[in-house]
Amino acid sequence: MKVIVFILSALVFSVPAYAADDRFLDVQVVKSPGDITAWLVEDHSLPVIAIKFSFRDAGAANDPANKQGLTQLLSNTMDEGAGELDSQTFQKELSDNSITLTFSSSRDSFGGNIKTLSRTKDKAFNLLKLALTQPRFDAEPVERMKQANLTRIRSSLSNPDWIAARIANDVVYEGHPYAMNSGGTLSSIPAITPSDLRQAVKTRLGKDRLFIAVAGDIGPGELTAMLDDVFGGLPATSSVKDVSEDVIKNTGQVVLYQQDIPQSIVEIQMPAFGREDPDYYALQVMNYVFGGGGFGSRLMEEVREKRGLTYGIYSSVSDTRKIDAYSISTSLFTVKSTVSKPKASVLVN
Repeated sequence: MKVIVFILSALVFSVPAYAADDRFLDVQVVKSPGDITAWLVEDHSLPVIAIKFSFRDAGAANDPANKQGLTQLLSNTMDEGAGELDSQTFQKELSDNSITLTFSSSRDSFGGNIKTLSRTKDKAFNLLKLALTQPRFDAEPVERMKQANLTRIRSSLSNPDWIAARIANDVVYEGHPYAMNSGGTLSSIPAITPSDLRQAVKTRLGKDRLFIAVAGDIGPGELTAMLDDVFGGLPATSSVKDVSEDVIKNTGQVVLYQQDIPQSIVEIQMPAFGREDPDYYALQVMNYVFGGGGFGSRLMEEVREKRGLTYGIYSSVSDTRKIDAYSISTSLFTVKSTVSKPKASVLVN
């Protein structure tokens, strides 16, 4: 089997400069009496309000090695009952009032989204407040979500794409908290307790790490009152792991894992740079042209359309806070041969 390795050279694009007042959206900075800041795009054309919030550096990089998946489970259970409302009652309140409330996690952050009609905003804001400040973590919903995560992990163990991504993750981030499995493992998920979840909320979700964006049918005056009511009860400060900045590891190596499958899964990783670099947006433009633009990208044109070697090939920029990387992913067709060869591949460039 032939492996094609692509070598990227630095491409610099000329990005036009825009005046400071050439804004696409009228973003207002709103600060409450309780010193909570939000970014607001006020729009009364529809009776809908959407809020997105995030706690910086409160993500899965904080999970203990023996309890990987803690932050993932936290995102699964924050809306499974709060205050006096058990899981079923809480979910019914959301459903009956057409309120969408979700929590999510990444390596770096923990946060959530809520979307509500204007007429049910008071109910929505109260449910969000309860979820953030009085989550229940009752035994039944916690166990239910643990079992759902274990089912997901068992299913992934037979997925070649997941296996390749996991191996690449272990190699590229070796020795760094990013190398942990943020979705948990078969041994770590059962070890997580409701007490662990309560401790994570208490220590990680502080106002000192909170970022809030609001859009829709709400004005600055009403928003300031909501900010203090919903988020004011959170701890003033938080305690998170001091995750060091690093670079990708084991560059120049090729790691192979054999499977009896008719395709070769390829993951290529290489160093990149982050948002602070003046060429970051040029990198984003280059990525779109090279492999991030779907069927219009050069990789797709050369590898799929011209050579018919794959159904798809893509590139992406990793937007993590501590390690900057550029990646290429594809599945190459394997030509049958009498020669024994690896059937799944992970490349670290």
